[in-house]
Amino acid sequence: MDNSTRQPFGTWKSPLEPHLLASDVGLQDVQWNSDGNALVWLESRSGTGVLVCRQRGTAGHRDLTRNLSVRAQVGYGGGDFAVSQEIVYFVSGQEIYCQALDSTHSRLLANPGVAIAAPTPSPDGRWLLFVASTSKKDSIRLIDTDGQLEPATLVTESDFCMQPAWNPDNQHIAWVSWNHPNMPWQESSVCLSQLLLSSTKPRVGEIITLNSLLGISGGSFQPCFSPDGKYLSFVSDRQGWFNLQVLDLARMQIVAKVEEPAEHAPPAWIQGMRSHAWAADSIRIYFLRSQAGTTQLAIFDLEKQSVSIVTKLDQYSTLRQLSLSTPDNTVALIASSYNSPPRIVTVKCPRDTPKAVVTVERRSSSELMRSDFQHEPEYLSWGSGASVCYGLYYRPRNPEFQWDGPPPVIIKVHGGPTSEYSAGFDSDTLFFTTRGYAVLALNYRGSSGYGRIYRDSLQGKWGLSDVEDTRSAADYLVNQGQADTERVVVMGGSAGGFTVLNSLIHYPGFYRAGICRYGVSDLLALARETHKFEAYYPLFLVGDPKEDEKRYRDRSPASHAHRILDPLAIFQGTEDKVVPKTHSDAIADSLSSRGVPHVYKVFEDEGHGWRRAETVEEYYQIVDTFLRRFVGPDRTTQQTK
Repeated sequence: MDNSTRQPFGTWKSPLEPHLLASDVGLQDVQWNSDGNALVWLESRSGTGVLVCRQRGTAGHRDLTRNLSVRAQVGYGGGDFAVSQEIVYFVSGQEIYCQALDSTHSRLLANPGVAIAAPTPSPDGRWLLFVASTSKKDSIRLIDTDGQLEPATLVTESDFCMQPAWNPDNQHIAWVSWNHPNMPWQESSVCLSQLLLSSTKPRVGEIITLNSLLGISGGSFQPCFSPDGKYLSFVSDRQGWFNLQVLDLARMQIVAKVEEPAEHAPPAWIQGMRSHAWAADSIRIYFLRSQAGTTQLAIFDLEKQSVSIVTKLDQYSTLRQLSLSTPDNTVALIASSYNSPPRIVTVKCPRDTPKAVVTVERRSSSELMRSDFQHEPEYLSWGSGASVCYGLYYRPRNPEFQWDGPPPVIIKVHGGPTSEYSAGFDSDTLFFTTRGYAVLALNYRGSSGYGRIYRDSLQGKWGLSDVEDTRSAADYLVNQGQADTERVVVMGGSAGGFTVLNSLIHYPGFYRAGICRYGVSDLLALARETHKFEAYYPLFLVGDPKEDEKRYRDRSPASHAHRILDPLAIFQGTEDKVVPKTHSDAIADSLSSRGVPHVYKVFEDEGHGWRRAETVEEYYQIVDTFLRRFVGPDRTTQQTK
């Protein structure tokens, strides 16, 4: 018997209240120690980074850090900690600390006075590599773990460095480097060098750039030495997809490639990302394989040149931050699916079969939402311009309510713009679908996950193709009867916010409303002011700001803000260094001067994204009220304050 209540879309009462979203724990990274007897992970609790440890054979886990917030600050962050033997090394601000896993006392190792990330202990535990970043150059630096020597600068030749790695011989290191104007997924190099250690002044020998040596072009990701020291694996998109490759170090030749139309690594937006690891036998490599928004754990056998899929992880659709306990080949990673919030899971893989035993070690939330409030996304594709566009469609779902006809739809536009919506758990989407909105998570041209050609198709067309794809997504859903043509909402943050603003400018009256979080509004200002990591990214996305100044102005929402006529909610953090507050101010001032319905909320002490629980809660409260007022069945055009 159906006991649901008939009530219009957008007015359903949801069990997912704003304070519940704010109470979730963010799971940032997970790693085994080198002995495989302890698992350490990083949790974000209302903006504070806390390291947590579970020893094997024990039932519970405990916090390691209490008085220090663990967070690296190179670019967008990441590369916050590493574990070796019974010691964890971590970054807090511009300082590196070490701490025994059975202690709560941290010891300061170094304070370089610059942004740092990716602490990487040597196999023997005597040395620690890390990335140091200034406004001009990045460097790979070295300190001894006893804290007796001054930090030694080993590598300084590149604008950017990431993912340093040690050979088990303690005498060779590898890393990824790249220079302006490239991003790491566009053109970066795997570098290799001998490390000449001494008690006074450690240094590196000749630096070998493997990309030049091997004739590889394109992006590179995560160099990783085999346990026997004979091989170096890394991920390269030389064939148009980020695929795993293996280098024989003695012959300096590629001896294995896993070439397929799938991504074995994401774009390296942050430090410390990992997508593969060697087994103890130096024959098998565990790697993450992403295709069409879904990630699998796979095993590559170097001797057989074959790939097998770990089938027992089928319940999860998104996997990240793979770490392997080499003594017994137990994998740890962060996993989620459309109906499972992120979890720390361990996967025991027997030697001769891909079948696995999966154990949940930590959950990011209470997971109290019933399964009948959630459903699997529908994978959609449609024509947009001369291209194909992709998206994940979520229907409204709440077993306590029902309504007829096409629902209002929120088209979510991701940032980057080189990001990707996957089929993993998304509490933001659930917030809307349980209230009676459909959601389309749009992977417009320029998104990752569909190969280099699709990712690069936004070159020179940012502000055009993304806007066209957003409109085509709405038209497709309306034509399929999956969206109410009178209630289409466009929502996004950062680069996605840029698309939101331009969508309202190009198609006034088509979208019922827009929701913009720290959106780019002035491309010339962005090219002048944004942080080092993306300083030259606009050259790829738009063109040269000097030679193409008119193009920059024409595509800047601030130049055409007077054409925004539809209700708009704008959110901004005061400490945003990527998209400063002036971008949002310009749009809000135009709306205010013309009496266009809008909300402008500025969050103090927040940056490029929300970290504090109280900010998350207030954000969703405002969004809910805004949508009810302007998109709900009793929508109005009255201006909000």
